[in-house]
Amino acid sequence: MKSYRRWLSAAVAGLVIFFGATQQLVADDSPATSEEAMEVEHDDAMERHLRHESLVQIRAFPTGLSLLSDFAVRQPLFDSENALLDGTYLDAGVTTGFSPAYAWGGPYIEILPVAVLNLRASAQVKNYFGTFGYLFVPDSDGLEGGDPDWGDDALDRAADESLGQSALGWRMELRATPQALVGPIVITGETSVHRMGMEFDDPYYEPYFDLLFAPEDTLFLTRPTVGYLHMFGEGAADGFLIVGARWERAVVREMEITRDTVGLVWNWQVPESMMEWGTPTFAGFGGVFVDHPTRGSVSPYLGMQFMFDF
Repeated sequence: MKSYRRWLSAAVAGLVIFFGATQQLVADDSPATSEEAMEVEHDDAMERHLRHESLVQIRAFPTGLSLLSDFAVRQPLFDSENALLDGTYLDAGVTTGFSPAYAWGGPYIEILPVAVLNLRASAQVKNYFGTFGYLFVPDSDGLEGGDPDWGDDALDRAADESLGQSALGWRMELRATPQALVGPIVITGETSVHRMGMEFDDPYYEPYFDLLFAPEDTLFLTRPTVGYLHMFGEGAADGFLIVGARWERAVVREMEITRDTVGLVWNWQVPESMMEWGTPTFAGFGGVFVDHPTRGSVSPYLGMQFMFDF
């Protein structure tokens, strides 16, 4: 029987959508009321400023809950009317993640050198509390080939019997996101590589990525996405909706695990006039795992995300 604690606690991390990166491509091209107003807006846009972005992520299959935040200083890069250079920036700050199962944090740097390419590098120290059965170190005794058992039944048992182990670890990430807006068509190709380590001698199940890792391992992720953009007004400030299709592939090098996910994504930014203190966005990804290592040939995936930045 599945553990009700596992489902009700939402104990582990949520989905990773980052479809909101395409918001950088949606320029607010509403007409200025005067030349003076245009000049003031331009000068303000070129000033260095503090920036905060938080993502509340909820995942249904498998269950997860997390809060991810970036706190940074943003420096605009170019004073240009060129479409490729307008809005470019350099961010430097701290990124954090929290859930009932873990906390992590560390520095990051992000640069948008041209409008069609976002680059990011980060490093985090991770602390897992051992709550709700995570981190889970699976048992391979009695299994064919000695492969660790990290299926749903094993994860439920870990929650029921409080088998979670506390541990410290680290992760380094390099990410590149080519992105383009061609008429109403949005195209992104987020690709990242994660090098991570944990103070274990055996493979362990990591709940944020929902994958099995060796004590030191490398994860490759790619998320090509094609979507359709609908604007609700004359510019991004009036709100917009993006609906598209995504294929995600995750490859864990040392454990030789490959996982594919396909489905629909959506990203709705509400009008800025509805909230004075920030820009809220609702996003989601619903689809299926294809040939999941433990859940069979087809199994459901659903996650949602609420993001705000100011």
